[in-house]
Amino acid sequence: MARPTADFNQKVADHICDAIADGKPLVRVLRQCKLKNAPKSRMTVYKWLRENQKFMDSYVRARELQADSLFDDIIDIADDDKHQDGKAHRMIDARKFLAAKLRPRQYGEAPLLQSRVKREEEQEMINITPTDEGEVELLDDKKLARVIWHTLFAPKEEKDVEPS
Repeated sequence: MARPTADFNQKVADHICDAIADGKPLVRVLRQCKLKNAPKSRMTVYKWLRENQKFMDSYVRARELQADSLFDDIIDIADDDKHQDGKAHRMIDARKFLAAKLRPRQYGEAPLLQSRVKREEEQEMINITPTDEGEVELLDDKKLARVIWHTLFAPKEEKDVEPS
């Protein structure tokens, strides 16, 4: 027997979007919501999203803002001295992962693609990385190694200078 679903309610929908934009997961929002006619199930919210374009637009924007909230949480957790164990590291990693998935262009890793190409009857690995101008730059193995070293290990003063 199917669970009864709550009818769409704009006040509840606004509350859901506000809470998500503040960084809370949907399940927690539904569990803690005290508003009348609040849905108890994610499936009800998903149904509302399918049936109401305005709510869908607000929800998508709330998810984007959620990434910003998670990013802010990362800084707060990292600066908090009370997390001495591995819990802070796990909390930060989870938030970094979610922020990167919710807003990959802003919080995701810069993609490093590899492509196999045939050149003069021999197969070579070509490393491709996007430049700031949106163009693609082909890197040989030595330059790729310099870029990786520069990114990971160079002192702060050297990171301001492009690797050659």
